[in-house]
Amino acid sequence: ANFHISFADSATGLVMNADSMPMHWEENFDFGGYYVYATKTCQPQENFFGLGDKSGNFNLRGKSFQNWNTDAYSYGWDQDPLYRTIPFYTGIYEGKAYGIFFDNTFRSYFDFGKEDHEKTSFWADGGELQFYYIHGPHFMDVIKRYQSLTGTHPMPPKWALGYHQCRWSYYPEQKVKDLAEGFRSRQIPCDAIYLDIDYMDGYRCFTWNKKYFPDPVRMIRELAADGFKTVVMIDPGIKVDENYWVFKEGKENNYFCRRSDDYFMEGHVWPGRCQFPDFTNPVVREWWGGLYEGLVDAGVAGFWNDMNEPAVFGAGTFPNDVRHNYEFFVRSNFI
Repeated sequence: ANFHISFADSATGLVMNADSMPMHWEENFDFGGYYVYATKTCQPQENFFGLGDKSGNFNLRGKSFQNWNTDAYSYGWDQDPLYRTIPFYTGIYEGKAYGIFFDNTFRSYFDFGKEDHEKTSFWADGGELQFYYIHGPHFMDVIKRYQSLTGTHPMPPKWALGYHQCRWSYYPEQKVKDLAEGFRSRQIPCDAIYLDIDYMDGYRCFTWNKKYFPDPVRMIRELAADGFKTVVMIDPGIKVDENYWVFKEGKENNYFCRRSDDYFMEGHVWPGRCQFPDFTNPVVREWWGGLYEGLVDAGVAGFWNDMNEPAVFGAGTFPNDVRHNYEFFVRSNFI
């Protein structure tokens, strides 16, 4: 059907956003199913901002992007895709602003007049063509209304706004203590020290390397007495090791992602062979959250969630045939 939608500013009648062609679907020969498409008129002098983690110019006009979380170590200018996926952008035209939030969980794409300078498009590999148009007319009005739709970030603790010291990597304990002493003796403000993956036992999450950190509770307490919070790294790659309690629990409860052939998704990350929790399953999220208890009890004040694209060495992220075991969760709750 030849159905077009336009959005205009009620005060001035200025058309801010209008379909260039009807919203539609096209067959997806690569993955099966259908692409869903929306194509808008790219207004003269209209500028675009947003999408989060992009490495080029602030103004996105004349560029195209793919939203697909990917580990992109040492990325360069205009490299895409990168680590984060935020399917929200703002358009500014004639001094007025609007926003588009593309509410679709599939791999998505945005073209801001690159292929055709008179058209702005966004589409996805599947799912529904569901998007929200958010009118301003001012830029901050758009942002506030977007926040009311998706939720706001909780207020961080005051110490989180201070200077934090982090690198790959501080170990053993003596190096951490020397680092802390160096800040204080030079009267350089610092509120937190980060411990990278080397604090772990063989890069196994939720463990301590007792050779490097023989008494982490004491060390964290001493750092706190000197005004430092301790933040530690956590990765979602769980080492395949039958003697590792986190792996055993995840395997026994079917908490890990699988491939299309029903084998567990495996990839190499820092510990070597790893499997990955299926965070789309609320039961898995609850289990994973409980794993932090030991670190919190030890005095750890914050967590650095890394490699959660999820990252896989040599591939950037998961292959396309990884599926989430949501069906198992549904059956478990209704049988």
